[in-house]
Amino acid sequence: MIQSVIPPSGISIGGAVAMVVGRFVRKGPQRITELKPIFHYMYDNRYFKDQKFAVIYLFYRYGIKTELIPQYDRIHSKYKDLTIYVELDTLILDWADKNNPELLKEIYLIAACEAVLHVLRKYKLPTEPVEKIRSKLGEIPLTIEDCEIWEQKIPLTPEAILGYTPAPWP
Repeated sequence: MIQSVIPPSGISIGGAVAMVVGRFVRKGPQRITELKPIFHYMYDNRYFKDQKFAVIYLFYRYGIKTELIPQYDRIHSKYKDLTIYVELDTLILDWADKNNPELLKEIYLIAACEAVLHVLRKYKLPTEPVEKIRSKLGEIPLTIEDCEIWEQKIPLTPEAILGYTPAPWP
């Protein structure tokens, strides 16, 4: 990993990679960028102080199923990066990308919360801040029919999700 400035949460979204040939989520990076204020303030990286890692890098894998239990890379010994990967169903993402950008954003946010919660539980760290955010969200649709009837519970703004307006962060 390239050493970078660690966000206040200690959680950074590294991006997405396709594991299947075919359709790609064209506006996925734009939707992820729109969620970065939430990602940057969803946790307090001071909890990582006594851990083997200082930052969690999350990557989305576009695949054939939704798998929210993350796969782990080894912790980078020099930079103390913990890289994790979650797989999201390309068909669902592609439908949301074309038909419902808010659903696409919520899928990314749900996947991030579930993956981060897995890490926090594994390393016996406090989970309450992320659980609070996760409780405000629905479930990831598993079929196109589920996507069509999906209803947003809460606006995906930092104010609604975090409960305050975070300061700008690079």
